[in-house]
Parts: sequence; structure tokens; C-alpha cells
Amino acid sequence: SFVIQYHSQFAGDYSQDLFITGGKVMKKGITTIVLLTILVATVTTAGVLTSDTKDRTLDRPMVRSDSKGLLDCSGMISANLGFSYTMSNGVGTSNVSSWGDCWTYDMSGPEVVFHLSLPTPVLWQVTLTQDVADVDLLILEGTCDEAFCVYATDSGGVYTTAPLSGEFYFVVDGYNGAVGSFTIDFEAMVPPPSACDDYAQAFPGEDGDLVPGGDYPISGETCYSTDHINTLACGAYSEAGLDDFYQMTLAPGAAVTCTITNIADGALWILDACDMFEDANCLAYADATFTGEPEVVNYQNNTGAVKNVWLVVDSYGSGSCGTYTGVIQLNGEAVPNRTVSWGALKTLYQ
Repeated sequence: SFVIQYHSQFAGDYSQDLFITGGKVMKKGITTIVLLTILVATVTTAGVLTSDTKDRTLDRPMVRSDSKGLLDCSGMISANLGFSYTMSNGVGTSNVSSWGDCWTYDMSGPEVVFHLSLPTPVLWQVTLTQDVADVDLLILEGTCDEAFCVYATDSGGVYTTAPLSGEFYFVVDGYNGAVGSFTIDFEAMVPPPSACDDYAQAFPGEDGDLVPGGDYPISGETCYSTDHINTLACGAYSEAGLDDFYQMTLAPGAAVTCTITNIADGALWILDACDMFEDANCLAYADATFTGEPEVVNYQNNTGAVKNVWLVVDSYGSGSCGTYTGVIQLNGEAVPNRTVSWGALKTLYQ
């Protein structure tokens, strides 16, 4: 399935679609930030699309269009990353006025189609800039047919938060018959910093040594780090602060309880990946308290095998950071590991 995320600056009653639950409504301000996550099963390439701007709010799930092959793709423009195109949608034809549930507005203006072919996964951003006319951007995946619309937005940027490949069709259409000039930019994006290149060890010792159960202190400051992760389905809030990663290699059956107090409004994750995050990578999450109060997250390795996980010390609030202290309670055994191979690790438990 293909996960599409949309962030709106507008308030609305989207309670049935929100992952936000309980407890901290006033603190987190969910009346001003809306997160919708929609699964479109017809898309086979894993990735994430996010739109950072839209002028008209949505109040419906995003599904396939009911239209039947009206879109004229015969004159579509081959687009390339690194190029910008300025023109009027008046050069197109007005064949599609309704995009069904993919975009519920009157799109009776002319359409211009751009084709972007990405044979290998890449991070990219496409930005539509209106001149005067109200033109919108619709994205089709796999086939140039309005029935394959997977995402739509008003003017602004649409970008991937994970490398994405495939055949994509970007349709600039006029809202309520609008005709006018626009600029559409196709850009390749630089991959964000990876926590896999910058993490610490949660437990002391040499590579491959067994670490016995016990309490292990942890402390640090996130202000010299990066915001590697902020939103996964397991999390109640968008944790947009700077974060520190700690590797923990747990023996079968080993469990950890991590209690961390952050002078920022702290949050904790336990993940089984250090980049390219997907919802399935989240093993545990905690953000139940406020600034300067301890957060507690628990995880037990019930996989029956050695499990490599990361404790993430994070915080709520864009760019927030601070010093933190705490303890990791280990029940069972772990391995401090920087360079030891997985084969060598497995032999410890055979």
C-alpha cells in the first residue's frame, strides 16, 4: 500500500481520520494542525507524499475517481527533475470536470498533463505556483487516467519523505473553469541526514560483549542533533523537535524500560530502523507528560532472535531541544555493538 500524508493549516472536524487521541488537546493544538493519512491500495511503490500548502480544506477520504478515461494525455509534456515549466492551462482541453472523490471540487477548466518517469527511487518535490487563475494539481500514479488519481492539492509544494520511483502524471486543472498562467517546478531533493550515521550506544562494553540486566544511566543534549523523525502512526503527536538515537541490541526475551526527563517537552520512541521510517518500524512510543516531566517507554524483544532497536529521545515543538537525563532498565541481556557482524551476534545465543 501507499501511504499519503497531508498537513493542513486549517481547523476542522476530522476526528474519524485523526491519529490524535486523548489527553493533551490544549497542549498540542490539534484545532490548528490536521493530519490525514489515507491508504491507497492500488499504488504498489512504497513512499510518502506530503503537501505543505493548500487553500481549500478537505473533509472526505481520498479514493479512486469515478470518471472513465476522459483525460486527454495525447499532448502530455515529458517532465524532468531539475526543470521548470511556465505556461497557461489554456493550451489544454477541458475534458475532466469531476475527479470524483480524489478532488471534490468543480474542475471545469482546461487540463495540462506532465509525465515524470522515475526508474529508480529518488526524493523529489513538485511545486505549482499560480499566477492569477486558480489552478490545482492532481497526481496520477502508473496510468494517465483520472481513475488513477492518488493525490490532489491546491497550489504549493508536494514532496516525498522517502525515495519514490514509478510513472507519475501531474495534471494542472482549472478550478471552476479557471484559465491562466502557472509555473510548475520539478526538483530532486537532497536526502535528509540519517540517524544511522550518528547514534550512540545505550549500553557500555566492547563489541560483542554480553551486557547483564540492570540500570544504565543515560544523559545528553539534543540541541546539536537533527530532526530525524516526527510522525508515525503509533505516535499521538507530531514530534518535530531535534532527537538523539541510541542503539540497543537485545537478546531474545530481553526487555527495556526507558525513563527520560527532558527540559524540553519530551517524547520517546523505540524503533527497529534508523532511517527510511515507516509505520511498521515503530515498536513503542510515549508522550504523556509535559515539559520537564519524565516520559516512560517499554519494549520487550519477543521475536525469538537477537533484535536491533533504537531508543529515540525526541521532543514536541518544531526545532525544540534540550538536555535530558534518565535510566534504561534492562531485564535480560544485551550486546553493545558498533561493528560486530550479525553472524557473530547470533553465535552468542546458539
